[in-house]
Amino acid sequence: MALKTNRSLWAWGRNNHAQFGNGKNENIPQPIDISTHWKTASSSHGSLSGHTLAIKDNGTLWAWGYNNDANANR
Repeated sequence: MALKTNRSLWAWGRNNHAQFGNGKNENIPQPIDISTHWKTASSSHGSLSGHTLAIKDNGTLWAWGYNNDANANR
C-alpha cells in the first residue's frame, strides 16, 4: 500500500484476503489506484495477517481483508 500526496491510495502484491478493498481476491503485480481522499493507511504483514486499515479525510475508519477474530463483528 502507498498513499500519494494527492491522497490517492495505491495497492499491489498479494491480495489473498481481499485486503485491497477492491472486491477481488487476486494477486496484483502492478500498482492500482484504489480510491482517493485518504488521510492515512496501514497494511498488516506476516503469515497470519492480511488486512488493511485506513482513515479517510472525513475521519471515518475503514478496514478490509482477513478477519480471524470471530467476535470482531459484535
